[in-house]
Amino acid sequence: MSLPRRCGRELARLRHPRMEILEALPVRRPITMGDLAANRFRILLEPFPAREAEAFFARIERIAREGFANFFGTQRFGRDGRGWERGGRIRSERDRIAVAAWQSLLFNRWLHARIRLARVVEKGEGAQALEALGLDRELEPILAAQETPWRFLPGECVRRIGGRGEIVSDPLAAAEAFDRKQLVPTGLLGGRRAPRAEGAARIVEARYEEEALWDRFGSRRDAWVWPRELKTKRSGEGVELRFVLPPGSYATVLLESLKGAPLADSDISKPEGGTMKGRKSRSRRKG
Repeated sequence: MSLPRRCGRELARLRHPRMEILEALPVRRPITMGDLAANRFRILLEPFPAREAEAFFARIERIAREGFANFFGTQRFGRDGRGWERGGRIRSERDRIAVAAWQSLLFNRWLHARIRLARVVEKGEGAQALEALGLDRELEPILAAQETPWRFLPGECVRRIGGRGEIVSDPLAAAEAFDRKQLVPTGLLGGRRAPRAEGAARIVEARYEEEALWDRFGSRRDAWVWPRELKTKRSGEGVELRFVLPPGSYATVLLESLKGAPLADSDISKPEGGTMKGRKSRSRRKG
């Protein structure tokens, strides 16, 4: 974080039982979000029953290999998890945090729906799930042929690792690139300048877009993330967990993935419900 230079003395005197400042350096300009390369975490997990250890370490290996869904963590939505509720009524730049929380809520619900679709397809029950999303049953073989935790739809908006965004024309080729960690799917953070998916992918995306957000800029967010340097070490009776995540990804979401539990607040992760009062949820195409 960046602080004014005049805060240096107070910072040097700062003491907190649960926080330690390792280093403070002078900089010529404030640090912005774009300056952050990654976040490094070291977390001590409390002891857990030995019978759970095998499943826990198996999940560690799976997440290190396959990654995890890049949900916004519950802290994004305020202490009570309801920070998004004022987002649709905001017109002041001062309240942009509430708008961002609302965008994040819609992203989480879209991501939840896509993860659920992938799991249902894996069980061989994709036809009904596709129809429930307004998609053609004929897409099921295309999704079933993909052996990745994310199932790509035609028209998916993706980002090449280290490159720019593009639209998926060949879902099977996209899945292969995803498996090699060369490509990542992206989800919409609603606003007028955000690129939209196309085709089948757009049909699903539009279900989680609010017209009231069109006066915002908008962007896209990676829907999947691969942690780097994910390692464990015994520490007393507990386990020390170390890993590196890209900016914007939540350590709490990785921990929930390890625990095998959904997001703490079901209203944040549910794909349906929670629409802003007085505003209809509907799609609107760029024109």
